Amino acid sequence: MKFEWKKGNPVLWEEFTWEEVEEYVEHCNMVIIPVGAIEQHGPHLPLVTDTAQAMEISKRVSANTGVPLIPPPSRSASRRAMATFPAHSGCAPTR
Repeated sequence: MKFEWKKGNPVLWEEFTWEEVEEYVEHCNMVIIPVGAIEQHGPHLPLVTDTAQAMEISKRVSANTGVPLIPPPSRSASRRAMATFPAHSGCAPTR
């Protein structure tokens, strides 16, 4: 199976089979990594605003370049920035 891409369609890594990944990495060594914070933006926007914007921009770049978009890293929030807001979740380092 030869990797094919149609301009205008994002290439989503999670839709590849393992065989397609193996084939893809033979001709391209790039991926797009969307990164965005989970944090407050006031009462008018959801916590996921930064990550949602990063995903949309990344999909558009992938659609124009054919470079695959991988899922965003684990979504997390800055504990200090979010500590006083309801619905905060985060992890603290332990010893």
